[in-house]
Amino acid sequence: MRLVPLQIGPDIVAYRFWCPACQHTHKFAVAGPPPTWNFNGDTDRPTFSPSLRMIGGNQCHLVLTAGRIHYCGDSQHALAGKIIELPEIFMDRNGRIKPMDSLHTLNGKPLPEKDAEKPPIEKPKKADRHPSGVPKTIHHFGEDGEPVYDE
Repeated sequence: MRLVPLQIGPDIVAYRFWCPACQHTHKFAVAGPPPTWNFNGDTDRPTFSPSLRMIGGNQCHLVLTAGRIHYCGDSQHALAGKIIELPEIFMDRNGRIKPMDSLHTLNGKPLPEKDAEKPPIEKPKKADRHPSGVPKTIHHFGEDGEPVYDE
């Protein structure tokens, strides 16, 4: 999903999308009081016109065409003058729109690798097995810290 429709009754009145430059959502109103934007109806590769300009903050100014965000040069953020794909989004359990890549973060920081958290699994040594090959069961640990096995 790249757009989230906003409805009043049965009518879609606007679409929200995630803006990577601003790290929050913007919306294009397609019905209701002005200003409204033209929409091509394609939620996978949307085109809205005219451009969207945010007043205040980082003065984000963009054109969304065929699923790509074209950031205008007069924007006051790091993506000014760049073109990027409209990111995939999801709604979290509180109804907030978030980018898909945030699913792999905790408070904005990458999650640690799962393998790094767990110690490696060691196979029992041959000495720790019955002659049949079945692992022996540790009964207790001796005073020297070595395991004492059930026979």
